[in-house]
Amino acid sequence: MVGAVEAAWISEELAGLRVKDKRQLRRVGQVLAAMFEQPGASVRRMFGEQAGAKGLYRLVEGEGNKGISAAEVTYAQQQATLQRCAGEELVLCVQDTTDVNISQFTSMTGGGPLPRGKGTRRGFFAQTVLAVNAAGVPLGVLGQHYFERAAVSDEEGQAEEHMPKPIEQKESYKWLRGVLESGVEQVSGTTMLFVSDQESDIFEYLALPRPAHVQLLLRSQHNRRLAASTSDQAGSKEKLWDVVQAEPVAGVIDVPVQSKTNQVARIARCAVRYKQVTLPAPYQTLAAQRALAQAGKVVGEPVPVTAWLVIVSEVPAQAPAQVPAQVPAQPKQKKAKAPATAKPDQPDQPDQPDQPDQPDQPDQPLVWRLLTTLPVTSFADACDIAGYYARRWLVERFHYVLKSGCNIEARRLGSVENLQRFLSLANIVAWRLLWLTHVARETPDAPCTVALSTSEWKALVTAIHQGKQAPVHPPSLRQAVRWIAQLGGFLGRRSDGEPGVTVLWHGWQKLANYAQMYRILAPNDDNPNFGYI
Repeated sequence: MVGAVEAAWISEELAGLRVKDKRQLRRVGQVLAAMFEQPGASVRRMFGEQAGAKGLYRLVEGEGNKGISAAEVTYAQQQATLQRCAGEELVLCVQDTTDVNISQFTSMTGGGPLPRGKGTRRGFFAQTVLAVNAAGVPLGVLGQHYFERAAVSDEEGQAEEHMPKPIEQKESYKWLRGVLESGVEQVSGTTMLFVSDQESDIFEYLALPRPAHVQLLLRSQHNRRLAASTSDQAGSKEKLWDVVQAEPVAGVIDVPVQSKTNQVARIARCAVRYKQVTLPAPYQTLAAQRALAQAGKVVGEPVPVTAWLVIVSEVPAQAPAQVPAQVPAQPKQKKAKAPATAKPDQPDQPDQPDQPDQPDQPDQPLVWRLLTTLPVTSFADACDIAGYYARRWLVERFHYVLKSGCNIEARRLGSVENLQRFLSLANIVAWRLLWLTHVARETPDAPCTVALSTSEWKALVTAIHQGKQAPVHPPSLRQAVRWIAQLGGFLGRRSDGEPGVTVLWHGWQKLANYAQMYRILAPNDDNPNFGYI
């Protein structure tokens, strides 16, 4: 039985799902409800009865009217996410890639070698665009597409890498595709800022034609040559990083750095510099021009790109910080903690803290070089950019929930195509769990009824108080989430901060069992003495 709140949010996510049979839509909703209650369980444990398990298998393995399309499910979630984005002034569209390993299932068909076209691992890659508001609350998945790599030798790989070809034929096109297929043109009143790591530092991505409300933010990987000035027709020899590093310091901010091997956690005091720059198009060789012409591309005069580079570099700790109070430069947290080493069966350890990208080597000074098309005209704007980039880790956390919480790599479903259909459903569940974790931090005083049904919060109160207190008034959202995490092993000590998504999904699975028992004992929810046993 699905609670009213559960049914409402599932209906919202599936409102845009196009199906040929209404019974199929109802089946998808039932499957999502079961997956949300037991995200990491096996299919049989998830449903508890044969008919429900058969329903899931029909959806992911069926053909024609019985099965679903991963693209259609992703499109439905995209439309629901865009509706939530429409109410925001700015939305961070965080992009990243993850691999899905199916090596343990030799009978599953499909998939390619991982990670780089060689090796013994087998699977596929998923490129995800996760929408996050400026406060750090995930709004949903805007897009996800899959690709595989062909098996190649070292010699073939090197030859393929240097062969000139259009961007559409390269793997790096995934970054452009993430923007083009996200549907962001539908929310013209909201600034949609695509955030990505240094792998996306390619000129074609920066030069991608896009609406005025769509902007880019990425970590710079190449110290590019700058465009020549009008008085220097011979070309410029100035380099991007060098020019901006020579700018005066605009201000100083503090960035938390997590602990690693041979490195203790610390607060990095960083100087901030920024400058507007013009990036010329890369020189196209004759071979590249011929390849573009053969692909039907018009080879014309390359157009430079105007952007802003913000450099955040660590300085001695004695420098005074000048972070404006209204412009956080990092995710909100009480203090940096050591990264968690807990596995799914060890929920009593805290989650890894909310951390931005860290130095690659122990004791290496923190340096961010952030390239953006969003205008940066002040120190406050530069702090905004640093704060936005610090949210990039959320998409990695989303992939973590998919793998460790929903156990997508443990699903033997016959083929890669079937697993991708299951993954499209798991995306909705993983987002909801991540949303619940962070919305409780941003709106702690909201009633828990925005996320829990009546049977769920009453069962939660009864379980926490061991039947000694009748569940009369719903607790706050923050209190309810902490109680759910407590069921999953969260200790709630003063130094633990707010619970993370790992203990939350463990607790949610226990709460699902309690809520089911509550609905059995109080089917009409009209027993005020329930809980006094």
